Amino acid sequence: MYIWNHKQEYTKSDLYEFEMFINQLKNTQNLNNLWINGFEKLKSCICGYFQDIEEWSIQDIENETIKINVCEFAYLNNNVIICATLNYYGQASFSDVCVEMDESEQGDYLTDNGLCYAKILLIIQVISAKLKESLELVLVYWYDFAYENVTNIQDHYFYKCVIRKHVDHYTLIPLTSITNRIHIILKFDISNIFYINKYIEYY
Repeated sequence: MYIWNHKQEYTKSDLYEFEMFINQLKNTQNLNNLWINGFEKLKSCICGYFQDIEEWSIQDIENETIKINVCEFAYLNNNVIICATLNYYGQASFSDVCVEMDESEQGDYLTDNGLCYAKILLIIQVISAKLKESLELVLVYWYDFAYENVTNIQDHYFYKCVIRKHVDHYTLIPLTSITNRIHIILKFDISNIFYINKYIEYY
């Protein structure tokens, strides 16, 4: 069972009412599609995280009471603020970030010197009696290298900016795996090709 908590507007206490909760969001005016998309993916990402990382069974997940607090902001270890909010100085803000991959995972992915890139959709805190401590997690929408079958690794870069595209892949990751915010520049006339600038400093 899940208990949803986002300010005072959305609270659900039954896993089987999750789809009804999503439909309620979709029918609410002025909600950003990225935010709705995050909630649509959250159920499967929660199950995947607890099965793969915490090694819970499906029965464990169904039987356990899990409280999920949805947050709009979080601070990284370098004091940089990351956002997943509908109102950041009057505008929706969903941070693009670089993620440091675990050494054991780096062989499974083509990384940019150990870094991967993603857009934040939700920032959550997960609380359960079965957990030793609460979990601070981020639901992300991943970027991947834009061009396939590239033989020269330098073709993945444009003036040191890696060239990426969004892929239909969503996961929950620990907040601590995020190292910094990044600046995304859309390639002219191409809707899903981006230049990633990781050299801008945020304060």
